Amino acid sequence: MNKIGVSLLIGLFFALTLSACSIHIGHSHLVKSEDFFFHLQAPNKDARRNLRFNEDENAISTLPQGVKLTVRDTSHGEKRELTVFNPYDNIEFKYKLNNKERPYGESERQWFASIVPKILRQTGLNKEARILRINNKQGTSELINEIKLIESDSVRADYIAFSIANLSLNEKEKTELIMLATTIESDAELSGLLTAFFGTELTKNKKREVLKLARTIQSDYELSSLLQKAPESYFMQNDVQNSLFELTEFIQSDYELSRFFVLKAKSIVLDQETLPRIVSSLETIQSDYEMNRALKAISTNSAKNLSSQTLIALINLAQREIQSDYELSSFLQSIILVKELDSLLAEAIQLATLNMSSSYEKGQVLVLLTEKLI
Repeated sequence: MNKIGVSLLIGLFFALTLSACSIHIGHSHLVKSEDFFFHLQAPNKDARRNLRFNEDENAISTLPQGVKLTVRDTSHGEKRELTVFNPYDNIEFKYKLNNKERPYGESERQWFASIVPKILRQTGLNKEARILRINNKQGTSELINEIKLIESDSVRADYIAFSIANLSLNEKEKTELIMLATTIESDAELSGLLTAFFGTELTKNKKREVLKLARTIQSDYELSSLLQKAPESYFMQNDVQNSLFELTEFIQSDYELSRFFVLKAKSIVLDQETLPRIVSSLETIQSDYEMNRALKAISTNSAKNLSSQTLIALINLAQREIQSDYELSSFLQSIILVKELDSLLAEAIQLATLNMSSSYEKGQVLVLLTEKLI
């Protein structure tokens, strides 16, 4: 076996030793906790997707050919195991009690019926139809109670995201679902879930509540990716945009933060009210290259009509923070090339060159500035 195969087996073994886990491998699905085990094997994606449980959630209604599932339950002091498979378009049941084969009779069916809801919660099987069914028959409050019973981060996030995107919810229900998102520990799952909130209509305060949840995301990549998906409407309200930029200060990676500025430059509203928060975010960038990249994106974007006062503030920031003569010169030249220059802006650019030790880089800026003004 090659090294990659060995690494995968070691990783799988480690995952299985955890107190609770849910793993997808190909078309299989494995769920394991202290007293519950579920393993679904399917020959292909369609077969896996077409496994169906009935609406009463007490039995399998459709088991495609080639699909096999195994359930083990030790929650009541006895070890019960059921294997259900369909080798030749004929469903078969194999039942064991404390490792001894037993007939699959009425009491065994009742046991299996009692754990079907747990299977559905732990695996996310039939989730979309199940969400709609619970909401339509029992109401959104009961759906929210059901989501609280889900242990898996990925399944819980899927339930919340689908509910937000597809159900008609009042403000109280939206708040409850937003609060449920605080229970998601996985950075990737939480980032994906909050992205789903971006697609629904929320009040200004609700938008800020959603953004506040992202503070628990530790991964720079996941947090940056989330912020890059923020819709235009989140930049149109200064309070909400300020909440976005508060989050950027949690990003430690200069590259990821600079990438956010570059990709969202056309959306960012930069005026005297929002400037302090944006400057505070930019000041966390340590890399001269990434600082130059971010400043260029927001100051030279043709979609923005920045005032000379705002541009001067950005030039002063560049002068303070960028140590590289080359990067500072590059930024100043970009301003000269794309912006109309008044006397104050031209003076700020000239003053920014005073501390440059490189005569060449200083000359590049001043020559271009002279040509622009003539």
